[in-house]
Amino acid sequence: MNLITTFFRNHKPLLFSLGGHGLIAVVFALSFTLSDEPVKKTNVNPVQARVISKKEMENFSKKFKNEEENKRRTKLAQQETEQKKIKQLQTKVKKEQQRLNQIKKQAVRQKKLAKQQKLKQLKKEKNAKLLASKRKEQAKKLKAAKANKLAKQKALVDKKRQLLIAQKRIAAQKKQALANAKALKEEALFAEENKLRQEAIEKEQARMEAESLLLQEQKRKRQLAIKNAKDEALQKELAEKQTQRNRKLKQLSIQYIEAIRQKITRNWRRPSKLSADVSCDLSVNQLPTGDVISVRSGDCSGNTLFKRSVEDAVWRASPLPLPPEIELFDRNIQLTFKPK
Repeated sequence: MNLITTFFRNHKPLLFSLGGHGLIAVVFALSFTLSDEPVKKTNVNPVQARVISKKEMENFSKKFKNEEENKRRTKLAQQETEQKKIKQLQTKVKKEQQRLNQIKKQAVRQKKLAKQQKLKQLKKEKNAKLLASKRKEQAKKLKAAKANKLAKQKALVDKKRQLLIAQKRIAAQKKQALANAKALKEEALFAEENKLRQEAIEKEQARMEAESLLLQEQKRKRQLAIKNAKDEALQKELAEKQTQRNRKLKQLSIQYIEAIRQKITRNWRRPSKLSADVSCDLSVNQLPTGDVISVRSGDCSGNTLFKRSVEDAVWRASPLPLPPEIELFDRNIQLTFKPK
């Protein structure tokens, strides 16, 4: 059904034209059909012959003429009626033809108008595309100009940043050079101090060794006296006294190591930019007089400057505090330096 409707809508003018021509053909066919009809044959019944009078003949003739006249008039009336019908049909066909021509002209006008509207629409779309293309090109140029401007600004910022980095690098290099020069100077002073200390150590070392031998001999005699004690009570008393002394010596040793650590702390110079939680294990060799012979640092959590500052503090703390008891003296002291 949709196909038939679509076909009728798309070919409407053509169908009207074909209908009009078909109607004209029907009218012309009818005009030929309604022409004079041939006289139909009538069946005449045979009659018996008889003598007819003159009056009867006249009456019959008159009657026959009247009938023929009536037939002729009827036929003329029918022909006139048919002619009127034909004229009406012709007029109707003419009007229909005029209407079809009008419809055809209107269809042509509508087609022409549709074509003009289509051309106008195409022109409008073309102009719109052209305008859109121009706008797109302008947007593209604007975007390119903006990107170029941003690139220049970025290049300028990068150049300033590179210049600032270069300035900072030069300042850092100058600072490092000054620090290196200072470190070299301190190392030279440190070497000179070490040389002086070493000379003092060499002078005292012989005397210290003799004194150390004396201490060892006293200790040996004391142990021998305890060993040779025959009295069990005396041995027990001596052992108890030795235990008490050992306890006291242990407490004094803790105080002794703490006094050394405090003196090192007082002589320590904190480097710049040092974190709070740092420590360094130290091994210090000393003479009985407390003079430092050597310093070795073990595990240090800080940087090289911190390690060097701790070693320098030990040297500056020399001579170290003397032990409260001679027995607590040890040439090699192990301690951990942890600044507060």
